[in-house]
Amino acid sequence: MVILGYCGDRCDVCPRYIASQKKGIDELKKVVILWKKAGFRNDIDNPNNLICDGCNKEKECAYDNIKQCCISKNIENCGNCRDYPCILVIKAFEKTRDIEIKCSEILNPDDFKSLKTAFFQKKKYLDDENKKKF
Repeated sequence: MVILGYCGDRCDVCPRYIASQKKGIDELKKVVILWKKAGFRNDIDNPNNLICDGCNKEKECAYDNIKQCCISKNIENCGNCRDYPCILVIKAFEKTRDIEIKCSEILNPDDFKSLKTAFFQKKKYLDDENKKKF
């Protein structure tokens, strides 16, 4: 089952989410290494600090304005919005493109592929959601 975050990230294929759901410390340790290599979180050493159960109102978000907008509109993600694509999500797409380019240059192909499926196709996922909804 596809699980989309507010911004269109796919939780169900995210290495962090998968490791958290398995409740495996060894899996989370691998994610710590991947997150550091990708430059996502250089300040983490404790794998338990990466536990993720998907988007929710309390969780910190890389796209906090998107999260707050979705919460205020009572929608699950940007693709469910009549105003899609708005400036907030367009900025998220731009930020994601920059991160994707960086990751493609520094990660091995398998690591990059796992992140691409989870994070770097958010526009496609949200476009698909929006087409289904409206």
